[in-house]
Amino acid sequence: MTSSVEWKATTSFKGWGIRAVEERRLYCWELPSRRFWWRRLGDRFGVATEDPPFYTESDEKEVKVHWQPLYTRHRVDKLRISPALPDGPVLLSLDEAIDLAPGASTVLFAPVPVWVQLLDDRSDSSEPLRDLPTVEMDKAWFGSSTTRGVLCNFVSISNLCHKPEELECSHEIICPVRVKNGSQQTVKVSKVFLQVSSLSIFETDKGLWADETIVTFTNEGEVDEVRVTGRPPYLAQGAKNVAQPRRQAGTVRAAIMHTFDMITKIGWWS
Repeated sequence: MTSSVEWKATTSFKGWGIRAVEERRLYCWELPSRRFWWRRLGDRFGVATEDPPFYTESDEKEVKVHWQPLYTRHRVDKLRISPALPDGPVLLSLDEAIDLAPGASTVLFAPVPVWVQLLDDRSDSSEPLRDLPTVEMDKAWFGSSTTRGVLCNFVSISNLCHKPEELECSHEIICPVRVKNGSQQTVKVSKVFLQVSSLSIFETDKGLWADETIVTFTNEGEVDEVRVTGRPPYLAQGAKNVAQPRRQAGTVRAAIMHTFDMITKIGWWS
Protein backbone atom coordinates (compact mmCIF):
# COMPACT_ATOMS: atom_id res chain seq x y z
CA MET A 1 0.00 0.00 0.00
CA THR A 2 1.23 3.47 -0.79
CA SER A 3 2.68 5.52 2.06
CA SER A 4 1.20 8.80 0.68
CA VAL A 5 -2.30 7.94 1.97
CA GLU A 6 -3.37 9.86 5.07
CA TRP A 7 -4.63 7.29 7.60
CA LYS A 8 -7.13 7.91 10.37
CA ALA A 9 -6.33 7.31 14.04
CA THR A 10 -5.72 3.77 15.27
CA THR A 11 -8.63 1.81 16.74
CA SER A 12 -7.56 -0.80 19.32
CA PHE A 13 -9.58 -3.63 20.78
CA LYS A 14 -9.41 -7.18 22.16
CA GLY A 15 -11.65 -10.23 22.00
CA TRP A 16 -12.99 -12.46 19.25
CA GLY A 17 -15.92 -11.49 17.04
CA ILE A 18 -16.97 -9.20 14.19
CA ARG A 19 -15.40 -5.77 13.70
CA ALA A 20 -16.28 -3.01 11.27
CA VAL A 21 -13.50 -2.01 8.86
CA GLU A 22 -13.53 1.62 7.74
CA GLU A 23 -11.64 3.00 4.80
CA ARG A 24 -8.20 4.47 5.63
CA ARG A 25 -8.30 3.57 9.33
CA LEU A 26 -5.63 1.62 11.20
CA TYR A 27 -6.82 -1.21 13.45
CA CYS A 28 -4.92 -2.96 16.20
CA TRP A 29 -5.91 -6.20 17.97
CA GLU A 30 -3.70 -7.99 20.45
CA LEU A 31 -3.01 -11.04 22.55
CA PRO A 32 -0.19 -11.25 25.12
CA SER A 33 2.03 -13.06 22.61
CA ARG A 34 1.46 -11.03 19.42
CA ARG A 35 -0.25 -7.90 18.15
CA PHE A 36 -2.09 -7.75 14.81
CA TRP A 37 -2.60 -4.69 12.60
CA TRP A 38 -4.81 -4.27 9.55
CA ARG A 39 -6.03 -1.53 7.22
CA ARG A 40 -8.10 -1.20 4.03
CA LEU A 41 -7.85 0.98 0.97
CA GLY A 42 -10.52 0.06 -1.58
CA ASP A 43 -10.09 -3.62 -2.45
CA ARG A 44 -6.60 -3.71 -0.94
CA PHE A 45 -6.47 -5.21 2.52
CA GLY A 46 -3.21 -5.09 4.48
CA VAL A 47 -2.21 -7.13 7.54
CA ALA A 48 0.86 -6.92 9.76
CA THR A 49 2.05 -8.50 13.00
CA GLU A 50 4.08 -7.09 15.89
CA ASP A 51 5.91 -9.04 18.59
CA PRO A 52 6.60 -7.86 22.18
CA PRO A 53 7.73 -5.45 23.46
CA PHE A 54 4.78 -3.66 21.90
CA TYR A 55 4.80 -0.11 20.55
CA THR A 56 2.97 2.47 22.68
CA GLU A 57 1.83 6.00 21.87
CA SER A 58 4.50 7.37 24.20
CA ASP A 59 7.29 5.85 22.09
CA GLU A 60 9.33 8.37 20.15
CA LYS A 61 9.46 6.26 17.00
CA GLU A 62 6.59 4.89 14.93
CA VAL A 63 5.84 1.19 15.10
CA LYS A 64 7.84 -0.79 12.56
CA VAL A 65 5.83 -3.60 10.99
CA HIS A 66 5.90 -5.36 7.62
CA TRP A 67 2.60 -5.00 5.77
CA GLN A 68 1.37 -7.91 3.67
CA PRO A 69 -1.11 -6.59 1.07
CA LEU A 70 -4.00 -8.70 -0.18
CA TYR A 71 -6.33 -7.83 -3.09
CA THR A 72 -9.85 -8.96 -2.22
CA ARG A 73 -12.81 -9.84 -4.44
CA HIS A 74 -14.85 -7.01 -2.97
CA ARG A 75 -14.48 -4.38 -0.29
CA VAL A 76 -14.15 -5.87 3.19
CA ASP A 77 -16.49 -3.86 5.43
CA LYS A 78 -16.70 -6.33 8.32
CA LEU A 79 -13.96 -8.58 9.57
CA ARG A 80 -14.57 -11.70 11.65
CA ILE A 81 -11.71 -12.54 14.04
CA SER A 82 -11.79 -16.24 14.84
CA PRO A 83 -9.52 -18.54 16.87
CA ALA A 84 -8.00 -21.58 15.21
CA LEU A 85 -5.72 -24.47 16.03
CA PRO A 86 -2.39 -24.85 14.18
CA ASP A 87 -2.48 -25.79 10.50
CA GLY A 88 -0.57 -29.02 11.08
CA PRO A 89 -0.49 -31.93 13.52
CA VAL A 90 0.80 -31.48 17.05
CA LEU A 91 3.19 -33.80 18.87
CA LEU A 92 2.61 -33.75 22.63
CA SER A 93 5.70 -34.72 24.57
CA LEU A 94 5.37 -35.41 28.29
CA ASP A 95 8.19 -34.17 30.51
CA GLU A 96 7.85 -37.44 32.39
CA ALA A 97 6.41 -40.60 30.86
CA ILE A 98 3.34 -42.03 32.58
CA ASP A 99 2.51 -45.69 33.18
CA LEU A 100 -1.03 -46.87 32.51
CA ALA A 101 -2.14 -50.14 34.09
CA PRO A 102 -4.44 -52.43 32.05
CA GLY A 103 -7.81 -50.71 31.62
CA ALA A 104 -6.61 -47.45 33.23
CA SER A 105 -7.05 -43.97 31.75
CA THR A 106 -6.16 -40.37 32.56
CA VAL A 107 -6.73 -36.95 31.01
CA LEU A 108 -3.94 -34.64 29.88
CA PHE A 109 -4.66 -30.96 29.29
CA ALA A 110 -2.36 -29.73 26.52
CA PRO A 111 -1.96 -25.96 26.04
CA VAL A 112 -1.67 -25.40 22.28
CA PRO A 113 -0.91 -21.87 20.98
CA VAL A 114 -3.90 -20.31 19.24
CA TRP A 115 -3.87 -19.13 15.65
CA VAL A 116 -5.84 -16.11 14.44
CA GLN A 117 -8.03 -16.25 11.35
CA LEU A 118 -9.23 -13.04 9.70
CA LEU A 119 -12.33 -13.71 7.60
CA ASP A 120 -14.52 -11.54 5.39
CA ASP A 121 -17.87 -11.64 7.21
CA ARG A 122 -19.79 -11.04 3.95
CA SER A 123 -18.21 -13.97 2.13
CA ASP A 124 -19.75 -17.44 1.95
CA SER A 125 -16.28 -18.95 1.79
CA SER A 126 -14.71 -20.42 4.92
CA GLU A 127 -11.26 -19.60 3.55
CA PRO A 128 -9.69 -16.89 5.75
CA LEU A 129 -8.12 -13.76 4.33
CA ARG A 130 -5.20 -14.43 6.65
CA ASP A 131 -4.35 -17.43 8.86
CA LEU A 132 -1.72 -16.33 11.37
CA PRO A 133 0.10 -17.94 14.33
CA THR A 134 0.38 -16.07 17.63
CA VAL A 135 3.76 -17.66 18.37
CA GLU A 136 6.32 -19.48 16.27
CA MET A 137 6.11 -23.11 17.39
CA ASP A 138 9.02 -25.53 17.53
CA LYS A 139 8.96 -28.31 14.94
CA ALA A 140 9.66 -31.99 15.49
CA TRP A 141 9.81 -35.03 13.24
CA PHE A 142 7.50 -37.87 14.23
CA GLY A 143 8.31 -41.18 12.60
CA SER A 144 10.64 -44.12 12.32
CA SER A 145 13.04 -42.52 9.80
CA THR A 146 13.71 -39.39 7.78
CA THR A 147 11.46 -40.66 4.99
CA ARG A 148 8.65 -42.30 7.00
CA GLY A 149 6.95 -39.80 9.28
CA VAL A 150 5.46 -36.34 9.47
CA LEU A 151 6.62 -32.87 10.51
CA CYS A 152 4.71 -31.72 13.60
CA ASN A 153 4.27 -28.68 15.79
CA PHE A 154 5.98 -29.58 19.07
CA VAL A 155 4.32 -29.01 22.46
CA SER A 156 5.96 -30.07 25.71
CA ILE A 157 3.56 -30.71 28.58
CA SER A 158 4.21 -31.46 32.24
CA ASN A 159 2.34 -33.23 35.00
CA LEU A 160 0.79 -29.85 35.84
CA CYS A 161 -1.39 -30.44 32.82
CA HIS A 162 -3.52 -32.66 35.03
CA LYS A 163 -4.64 -29.36 36.61
CA PRO A 164 -6.15 -27.14 33.87
CA GLU A 165 -6.91 -24.34 36.32
CA GLU A 166 -3.15 -23.72 36.56
CA LEU A 167 -2.77 -23.19 32.80
CA GLU A 168 -2.63 -19.82 31.05
CA CYS A 169 -5.54 -19.68 28.61
CA SER A 170 -5.41 -16.15 27.20
CA HIS A 171 -3.44 -17.08 24.07
CA GLU A 172 -3.67 -20.87 24.17
CA ILE A 173 -6.33 -23.48 23.44
CA ILE A 174 -6.59 -26.19 26.08
CA CYS A 175 -6.83 -29.55 24.30
CA PRO A 176 -8.01 -32.35 26.62
CA VAL A 177 -6.57 -35.73 25.65
CA ARG A 178 -7.84 -38.84 27.42
CA VAL A 179 -5.28 -41.65 27.14
CA LYS A 180 -6.57 -45.16 27.75
CA ASN A 181 -4.81 -48.50 28.03
CA GLY A 182 -6.87 -51.05 26.14
CA SER A 183 -4.32 -53.83 26.51
CA GLN A 184 -3.65 -56.46 29.15
CA GLN A 185 -0.21 -55.05 29.99
CA THR A 186 1.06 -51.83 31.54
CA VAL A 187 1.77 -49.24 28.83
CA LYS A 188 4.28 -46.38 29.13
CA VAL A 189 3.11 -43.19 27.39
CA SER A 190 5.59 -40.42 26.59
CA LYS A 191 4.38 -38.99 23.27
CA VAL A 192 0.96 -38.45 21.73
CA PHE A 193 0.36 -37.51 18.08
CA LEU A 194 -2.66 -35.19 17.86
CA GLN A 195 -4.38 -34.28 14.58
CA VAL A 196 -5.80 -30.92 15.71
CA SER A 197 -7.37 -30.17 12.33
CA SER A 198 -10.36 -32.32 13.36
CA LEU A 199 -11.04 -30.40 16.60
CA SER A 200 -13.67 -27.73 17.26
CA ILE A 201 -13.01 -24.74 19.54
CA PHE A 202 -15.21 -23.65 22.45
CA GLU A 203 -15.06 -20.54 24.64
CA THR A 204 -15.82 -20.05 28.33
CA ASP A 205 -15.19 -17.07 30.58
CA LYS A 206 -11.84 -18.69 31.45
CA GLY A 207 -10.55 -19.16 27.91
CA LEU A 208 -10.58 -21.43 24.86
CA TRP A 209 -11.03 -25.20 24.82
CA ALA A 210 -10.98 -27.91 22.16
CA ASP A 211 -13.25 -30.93 22.24
CA GLU A 212 -11.85 -34.00 23.96
CA THR A 213 -9.74 -36.51 22.04
CA ILE A 214 -9.68 -40.11 23.27
CA VAL A 215 -6.51 -42.09 22.46
CA THR A 216 -6.55 -45.83 23.14
CA PHE A 217 -3.19 -47.62 23.37
CA THR A 218 -2.50 -51.31 22.89
CA ASN A 219 0.56 -53.37 23.76
CA GLU A 220 3.99 -51.77 23.25
CA GLY A 221 2.50 -48.28 23.15
CA GLU A 222 0.86 -48.59 19.75
CA VAL A 223 -2.32 -46.61 19.13
CA ASP A 224 -5.41 -48.69 18.45
CA GLU A 225 -7.92 -45.86 18.05
CA VAL A 226 -8.20 -42.08 18.14
CA ARG A 227 -11.67 -40.62 18.58
CA VAL A 228 -12.86 -37.01 18.77
CA THR A 229 -15.92 -36.58 20.98
CA GLY A 230 -17.26 -33.49 19.17
CA ARG A 231 -18.39 -31.82 22.40
CA PRO A 232 -16.84 -29.56 25.06
CA PRO A 233 -14.87 -31.29 27.84
CA TYR A 234 -16.54 -31.78 31.22
CA LEU A 235 -14.66 -28.79 32.66
CA ALA A 236 -16.10 -26.49 30.00
CA GLN A 237 -19.79 -27.34 30.19
CA GLY A 238 -21.96 -24.54 28.85
CA ALA A 239 -19.18 -23.32 26.56
CA LYS A 240 -20.18 -21.82 23.22
CA ASN A 241 -18.78 -23.10 19.96
CA VAL A 242 -16.67 -20.37 18.32
CA ALA A 243 -14.84 -22.27 15.55
CA GLN A 244 -15.44 -25.38 13.48
CA PRO A 245 -12.68 -27.91 12.67
CA ARG A 246 -10.32 -27.08 9.84
CA ARG A 247 -11.22 -30.48 8.38
CA GLN A 248 -14.03 -32.79 9.38
CA ALA A 249 -12.93 -36.16 10.75
CA GLY A 250 -14.38 -39.00 12.79
CA THR A 251 -12.56 -42.02 14.09
CA VAL A 252 -8.94 -42.05 12.89
CA ARG A 253 -6.86 -45.18 12.46
CA ALA A 254 -3.38 -44.65 11.00
CA ALA A 255 -0.14 -46.55 11.02
CA ILE A 256 1.78 -43.37 11.82
CA MET A 257 0.14 -43.09 15.26
CA HIS A 258 2.67 -44.73 17.52
CA THR A 259 4.69 -43.69 20.54
CA PHE A 260 8.47 -43.57 20.44
CA ASP A 261 11.13 -43.48 23.13
CA MET A 262 12.94 -40.67 21.32
CA ILE A 263 11.78 -37.77 19.18
CA THR A 264 14.23 -36.13 16.82
CA LYS A 265 14.10 -32.36 16.57
CA ILE A 266 14.74 -30.73 13.22
CA GLY A 267 18.49 -30.48 12.57
CA TRP A 268 19.48 -33.66 14.44
CA TRP A 269 19.48 -35.66 11.23
CA SER A 270 22.35 -33.63 9.76
